[in-house]
Formats: sequence, structure tokens, C-alpha cells
Amino acid sequence: MPMGESAVLVEVAEEISREANNYVLALMRKVEVKKLKGIVELVPAYTTLLVHYDPKIISFEEVCKAVEEAEKEVRVEGVERAIGEKRLIEVPVVYGKQFGPDLEYVAKYAGISCDEVIKIHSSQTYLVYMIGFTPGFTYMGEVPEIIAAPRLEKPRLRVPAGSVGIAGKETGIYSVESPGGWRIIGRTPLKLFNPNKDPPTLLKAGDLVKFKPITEEEYEKLKEKVEEEKVLPAIKGKPALKVISAGLGVSIQDLGRIGFRKYGVPVSGALDRKALAIANILVGNDVDEACIELFQSTASFKAMDDLIIAITGAKIQVTVNNEKIPLMQAVPVRKGSEIVVERFIDGQVAYIAIAGGISENKVLGSKSHYLRANIGRRITGGTVIHVAENKFKSIVNSCPARKIPAQLSKANYPGKVEVRVILGPHTQCFSRKSIMDFLNSEFEVTPHVDRMGYRLAGPKIRHVKGKGRLISCGTTIGAVQVPPDGNPIVLMADAQTTGGYPIIATVIQVDIGRLAQTKPGKTVNFKEISVEEAQKLLLKEMKEIVKLKEMVEEKSKEFEREFKHVTVKFGEKILDAWIRELIK
Repeated sequence: MPMGESAVLVEVAEEISREANNYVLALMRKVEVKKLKGIVELVPAYTTLLVHYDPKIISFEEVCKAVEEAEKEVRVEGVERAIGEKRLIEVPVVYGKQFGPDLEYVAKYAGISCDEVIKIHSSQTYLVYMIGFTPGFTYMGEVPEIIAAPRLEKPRLRVPAGSVGIAGKETGIYSVESPGGWRIIGRTPLKLFNPNKDPPTLLKAGDLVKFKPITEEEYEKLKEKVEEEKVLPAIKGKPALKVISAGLGVSIQDLGRIGFRKYGVPVSGALDRKALAIANILVGNDVDEACIELFQSTASFKAMDDLIIAITGAKIQVTVNNEKIPLMQAVPVRKGSEIVVERFIDGQVAYIAIAGGISENKVLGSKSHYLRANIGRRITGGTVIHVAENKFKSIVNSCPARKIPAQLSKANYPGKVEVRVILGPHTQCFSRKSIMDFLNSEFEVTPHVDRMGYRLAGPKIRHVKGKGRLISCGTTIGAVQVPPDGNPIVLMADAQTTGGYPIIATVIQVDIGRLAQTKPGKTVNFKEISVEEAQKLLLKEMKEIVKLKEMVEEKSKEFEREFKHVTVKFGEKILDAWIRELIK
């Protein structure tokens, strides 16, 4: 079943069981062994395998064929042999008190003592079904029926990292501090998620886990050892900008991290990938270089060196030393100048590129920040942003030519936005009428939008009875989930890698940026297209970006042949000017 134009969802069973999960793992191993070019990553879940692929390299049909061949091999070889030997990991846990505030509830629920709950919970060997919710969060089973206490009616806003919980027949470990609704019975000192390691998680799908009760003293000693682990090195490069002020939506983003979704790590990266690519083109960077992303947030900076910047994406008002500067164009900014993003006029995501590229420590192959898992740093007053190699001197000579043609640079943010989608993979969860309502109605973008997802409001999209929740499976950017209340949620760059709401459709990649720029209060309508059509549009956009880069570089060379850059000192100011050379 397609999930957008670059993923295929394979379902092997309709109920959770060790047998079904083992089959998923065996299938994953067989697909991995093939080492097919274009298979980007595989995300196993309870009863499904999500195959992410690159449509530039491999087709939807070829991916389906590879999966079918892998299934045949599993059936011939057998599941256990295909999986190989599993790891058994012992996890130390201190139970109860402040570490396990719900232990007494679970004991009361079971009608036994707290010590008996601990004995039962720690005597089992659990299977890690999948990783998701947050990076490194483990879903394990099965918890014995007697202590299978239900979730909290109202989730906690903060659950400490390392907390061990129970939710029905499942047990899990919170890998990072996050909200959560599981019954917390203890805590481990082990670090379940470390973004500075590869792989970044202590556990992985298919592992076997045994919990070992420990004392508070043992916990503190182990915790101390864990906290001694090496931290990230200082950021290299030359200081470029000092942040004076920044809203919560200011971060560093590139095109995201690939290959870690099976560990619960989202792709992250730019919400409007095309806008980021264009910003980089204008200042002579590679298209995938990191930029400053401003999501619904203003900011101000002081230049710590002579810089070339370009601002793209949303229509915003920006000044340098109280003078407005153009968007979609390379602009020289002198050392000591103050750059102020004053307001958003339309759209809600903007990008600032710096010639030479932003220097930020790469974490799991990307500079993109993902603060929910402590990847990257919060950009706030006093933060210094570095540049890898300041290319001011080489780019300043052609700044006036480094702009987007007028017909392309006019940002268009209509009140009503058409977003193209590929239906599925869970269309069986909706009646034909519900699907038609989804495609023929208008939905308003609510104020509840962030880098994880955009909540929409409109006609309720009703599920087929009993299909309001599913067994959790892998998800992708653009997936349109429909929770029980019938209001769609479109998953965005920082969305969780797995989810249990039915996915009625997936927004195509070239329209994600358009949706990201749609402000609350505006309306969205969905239009169905095929996988093949979506892939053609994606390839077309990629070619357009390549042509745009070639055009900007060619125009820059032509400009440099005709004009010479000069500086004029006017009082304390240094003014940049370009003079046409009449005589050579």
C-alpha cells in the first residue's frame, strides 16, 4: 500500500503477536540484505513494515516486487533463521517511590503487594516490538494480565527520561523527558537515547529485555557513570551572527536526517524545503546547506563579520540598520550591522542563508535541530551562529545579479490553498462518503500548528465503526491522520515516526512547503493524484532547482564581467556599490 510517493506500507497481520512481529523483522532483514539502491530506510512496527524509498532511483513497482521476493524467501527459509539470534539486554530499574509513582496503583489494581508487582514485572522476558513516539521509546510486550493496568485518564505533562511504564499488556521506557500517559512503576539509570552515538538507541526492534530490580543507591551510582559520557565538541567556524532576540520558532535546519526513523528519530529539516534550497542558491551554497528557519517567529541579529545573506520563504519585513532589504536576493551586510525580522506579512516560514554555510555540529548526519530530543541547541538571545567558511569576498562581486526573476520571486499565499494527496494507506477505515467529503470539502488551518503537525477543522471525517484507532505503524511527512474526533492532522517535519490514527491520505512532497506556509484561518482543499503523477512532479521540481542554480550562477558571471564592486565610506557607514566598466 503506498504512503505517499516515496513509501510503501506492508501489513503482515491484523493482531499484535510475537509471531507477527517476528515476521516483520524477518521481512526487514531480507529486504536489507538485498541492498537495493533507492531503498532509503525501513521502519518496523507491531504488524507492519514501512519501506521508504527514493523515487529518483527506484520505482514503486520495483519496491513492491522486492518486498514480494523477500516474503517468499522468509516463507522458504523460515522466520527464526531469517531473523538470526536476538540480543538479550538487562535493564536495571529502581521501582516505586519518586521513581515509580504509580506502583501502588498497579498493586491495588492487581490486588497484590508492590513487591509482588515488582517480582512479576521483572521476571518476564519482553520483546521490543518497535521504537517510536519519541526517539528511543520502546514498546514491549507482553505484560502478564494480572498487572496489565490501564493508562492514566489524563496524561502527565512531564515524564522523566528512563521512566518504566505499563499500559495494558505493554511495558515501555521513556527515552527522553516528554508528556505521557503510561503508569510509571520505576526508572532506569541507563540512557536509552544518545544522539551522539550511531545507532542512537540502546534498544532496537527485535531485542529481548529483562528488567533487574536495583536499590536507590545502585541507581545513583549507575546514573553518575552515565552522566559522565562525553558531550558534543564546541562548534567550529567563524562567528557570523550574534542573536539579540529570537522567538521559539527560530532554529537551524537543513534538509533533515535520513536513516534513523526505525529508532524513533524524525527527519526534521526545513518545513519548506524549496525555500531553503533557493536561499542557498542565492548565496552560492550547496542547496542542502543549513539555514536559519523562522517559523511564526521574529528575530534580531548583530553581524559579527561582513556577510552575504539571502532571505526566502514567507513574505516578511526585514531591515538592516533600520533600512528595508529585499527578499529573494543576495544582500551584503557589514560587520556591526543589526538585522531585524520585524513582522510576517504573509506565509509563516522564512529562511536566512549565509554565504559559506552555517557551521553547526552534525548529529546523526544532519545539522537540523530537534529540541524535543535535545538535538541541537535552542536559539535565543546571546546565541552565536557560526559560518563554516565566510565567502563574502567571492560573492559580494555579484550580489545584484543573485536574485530570483520577478515572475518567480512573487510569493503567492492565497486565502484558499489546494494541496494534492495520494489516498491511503488506510482507506478501508473510511466509507466512500467520508473519502469524498475529505476530497470535496474545505478545511480551515487551526491555530494548533507547529513543526510536528498542522491540525485542520472542517466537516468531520467519520471512520467505519471500530476503525478510529489502529495498531501503530510507521508514518511519513505529509501523512494525513484522522483521529477519533474526525478533524485531520497533517504530519510535518518533526512528527513522530509511528502513529495509531488511520491515515486517509498523504500530501505529496512538492506541496508540503505550500501547506507549511498556510497561516491559521486560511482554508485548504485536497485533490487526489496518483503515485506516478506525484513522482513526476517531484522530479520536475528537482530539475527546476538545478536549472535555477545554473541560471543564478550564469547571471552572476555575466554581471562580474560588466560590473566592478566598490565600497564607499560615508561617515561611519560602508556602502557597497557596483560600477559598470565602460573601458577594459
